[in-house]
Amino acid sequence: LLVEMMGELGAETEELVVSYHGLIPGLIESVLADGVANHEFKPVNVRVAALCFVGMLNAFIIERIWGGGETEPSTDQNVVDQVVDVLFYGMSR
Repeated sequence: LLVEMMGELGAETEELVVSYHGLIPGLIESVLADGVANHEFKPVNVRVAALCFVGMLNAFIIERIWGGGETEPSTDQNVVDQVVDVLFYGMSR
């Protein structure tokens, strides 16, 4: 919805949206880059990894807003653990 309305928001609001859009992935990207540099994570494209992580989080936000609010990753440690596990270890055995 926000993307569809970008032309109607006005320049100031549009700048805010664009800067916010890059803020969260940028922070995550920085953490991941440090982990790669310190050999805590394998070498990956940290921008792609950060966007994947943000996409996973966005799915929970959408679920909470439109899906009845059954998943709350901030309070359900099992969900948080699984998201982190999938991000860092993938789905393979």
